[in-house]
Amino acid sequence: MKKIIVKSNNKNLLECYVRYLKTVIKIKEISIVWLPKTIKKITLLKSPHVYKKTKAQYQKVTFKCLIEIKKDIFYSKLIFILRNIPKSIAFKIYS
Repeated sequence: MKKIIVKSNNKNLLECYVRYLKTVIKIKEISIVWLPKTIKKITLLKSPHVYKKTKAQYQKVTFKCLIEIKKDIFYSKLIFILRNIPKSIAFKIYS
């Protein structure tokens, strides 16, 4: 059984990639669990001087998905999946 955690900042791209993985692997014994998103917030002062009333807030949202494959897949398919990932998607494989 393989576990793959997929992360991205773009939810639409992550959903498309998960659908792509389903079609490439073509195994019916695959389960997908959407993990909670993580939000990092940063508050910065707009002015380099003393004025603390003007602040700018930025946030970074990371979406995660856990894919569990219950059957063993071939190593060549796994390498094919690794080589065809978009730039804004990262993932880890656990056995």
